Amino acid sequence: MQDKDFLGYFGRLELISTKSDQENIAAIKQSSTNIINTLLALTTKVGRKRSESQDSKGEKEDKKEKKKGADRTAAMMQKYSTGDLGKDMTPDLNYTIKRLVRGLTSDTSSTKKGFFFASVQVYARFAQQINCFKLLQHVVKLTKTSKTNMKNPEINALNMGQMLTLSAVVESGLCLQIQNQHDTLMLLGKQLVTIYEECQYLRESVKMILEKLLVKAKGASSAPQLMKLIVKDLHIDADNNRIKMSHPDHVSMMLSL
Repeated sequence: MQDKDFLGYFGRLELISTKSDQENIAAIKQSSTNIINTLLALTTKVGRKRSESQDSKGEKEDKKEKKKGADRTAAMMQKYSTGDLGKDMTPDLNYTIKRLVRGLTSDTSSTKKGFFFASVQVYARFAQQINCFKLLQHVVKLTKTSKTNMKNPEINALNMGQMLTLSAVVESGLCLQIQNQHDTLMLLGKQLVTIYEECQYLRESVKMILEKLLVKAKGASSAPQLMKLIVKDLHIDADNNRIKMSHPDHVSMMLSL
């Protein structure tokens, strides 16, 4: 990550209570645009060279301050830049994706709106570089919860974060990429149904995401299997091999689909 302003763009995705809704929305849109433009610049030799040149100039101007910032950035970059979310994924894009997911799983509610908007924009713009199936696997692993060693607020934040990330994947159309499309749609459907069953407070939101997913995927070859998975998981008791129609929310869900 060579652009010294890049990390600051993520901080500006957070809602500021002292600003009006219009000011916050404008700031979120501008920060998302800055993130995308920086990523585009860093994928070109000219952009990378210019960014490195600016970094070098900054070091000469204030070496001590630069070193302190570099040490903090290096530690954070080591955390986010490892791993592979696609064969064409650059370290900068890899960092961005993981940073956006982290923002959505944060227990700070003021960050979610901005990070969701940025996620949709980044997923849509860089769909050819991102492996959606690997992204979903990363999200599932990151948001795994445990009732034995986690408190309810942490569990709720992770479940909400997973739902928002899955929603961004659907909203952006990233889930429809040809590569691993069947596995992607099946995993996406399975995770949404799991959230629907386990998190009653998120059911209405998950219902809307599932509806949008089925509309977007209707032309895909895996659409029938996706619908079958949703129906089966919501209505079949795997342990007793019986239809489970006891909860009215499940009936309402299937009628709407």
